[in-house]
Amino acid sequence: MKKTENLSEKEKTARLASDAFYKRSKTPKSQMIMLKILQANRLDNLRRTNKIAALAYFIQPDSKDLEIDYDLVEIIYSVSNAFIATRKAVRYFEGWTYRIYPISWGFQLTLKNYERYIVPWMETYHYYIPFCSNFKDYLHKETWVSCPYCNKVILNTNQTTKENALKLIEEKFKESLETVKETLLDEEEIKKRTAKLNSNYDSTYYFNRSRYQTYKPPYWKASYIKCPKCKQKIRISFTFFHGTDYKNYDPVNPPEFETKEIITENKEYPDPIVQAKKFQEASHFLTLKGYHQLVNSFLTWTEPYVSHIEWEILKLVDPDTLQKYLEYEFKSDEKSDEKEEQGEEEQ
Repeated sequence: MKKTENLSEKEKTARLASDAFYKRSKTPKSQMIMLKILQANRLDNLRRTNKIAALAYFIQPDSKDLEIDYDLVEIIYSVSNAFIATRKAVRYFEGWTYRIYPISWGFQLTLKNYERYIVPWMETYHYYIPFCSNFKDYLHKETWVSCPYCNKVILNTNQTTKENALKLIEEKFKESLETVKETLLDEEEIKKRTAKLNSNYDSTYYFNRSRYQTYKPPYWKASYIKCPKCKQKIRISFTFFHGTDYKNYDPVNPPEFETKEIITENKEYPDPIVQAKKFQEASHFLTLKGYHQLVNSFLTWTEPYVSHIEWEILKLVDPDTLQKYLEYEFKSDEKSDEKEEQGEEEQ
């Protein structure tokens, strides 16, 4: 008969917490998971990434309580498989021999798959240009108009000038559009300046008198709309006219507004379809440097995700198996250190 264990309250709480954390008792599957993780950590980074992703598929039936994103696992597994299967090939062109590294992707490189599998991690890559088409990076130009209060994008258009974008906004928000125009001088001041203007032109600019018989005072004009989300009043345009011969008079400053002006932002980005076609062709004619560039950028992106997946998988390993694994790891490290010290003493 088994002896009953006399456990304190703290030990019982720790035991329950351990069982709840690992969620499994000691089983052959738990040992198999530990063995596969041990084998994966003996490999290089690329193959380790591939093995951890494959192990995530292995434990998928038991992963209901684990925080594993299997869409992400599919991306990591598919891309790492393509990199591992890549082998050097030889291509001849105009008397020269080129050693290329063609990548056979496990998926069709459509625009959708390119944005899903490649764009999140891709940086620069070096390839043999003579074998590829002369793709031109066409730039998409857009104007984004947003509210200064809630930062909601009100309009997204390919009109590249601010004036054209504001015209579209006025058409879109006709119901809430409001226009205000105000003269900055009173009538008496306007009459004085008109009389002075006419007397000056009678003596000096007689032939141009017909053009300047009436003085045009300074004024400002503004238009407003309401934000569809926060209902705040936004100023979308403002014009200020200094007036006729404003240099000969005291300056008149435009008013200070309490309402904020609308935010316009011009953006440029390469055509994604062209980028996808360019990468699809270039990935079949990579140099050794380009291959390593892609692998390194992919591993840099995947490392935090792979570490998280490995941690979640370890929750399925029972505490005894995990303890044996840790003891084995420490012993192997100590043995390797002892061998290094013995080798140094012999030298």
